[in-house]
This record gives sequence, C-alpha cells and structure tokens, in this order.
Amino acid sequence: WTVPIDVVKTRMQTDSDLRGSDLVRATTTIVRNDGPQTLFAGLGSTLIGYAIQGSFKYGFYEVFKPIAAQDLAGIAPNQALFP
Repeated sequence: WTVPIDVVKTRMQTDSDLRGSDLVRATTTIVRNDGPQTLFAGLGSTLIGYAIQGSFKYGFYEVFKPIAAQDLAGIAPNQALFP
C-alpha cells in the first residue's frame, strides 16, 4: 500500500540520485522526472484497503459495544474503562 509520502520516502532510500536529498527536493525531482501521477500510483488500492479496514473496525465496534456495556454495568462510573 502506498501513499505519496511513502513513494517519496522509498525513492529517497533506493534511488542514488535522491539519497541525501530533503523531502521537498526529492518530491520535486520525482514529479519533474516521472510526472505527478507517480506519487499517486498505489493510492487507489490504499483507499480501498482503508475503507475495508474502517468498515470492519466500526462494524465490530457496534456489535461489541452492547456486550462491553453489559459487562461494565456493575462497575462504578469512575472505574469504567470507556464510556
């Protein structure tokens, strides 16, 4: 999964011409040489993965929230782990 900052970081680590450059200089060099679309090459799959992860995370949260609330019903409010 890649986002633009990961593309620049990886290229700074692997491209000898970019090694030792700062983030802005490396980004401008990549955009100038390969075009701006290079920074967004893997963004689609990243966003799909984030959407799937988020749907599971919040879906399971809604399922387990009543179970956790029931378990915490006997605990005083100042001792609760979460609201």
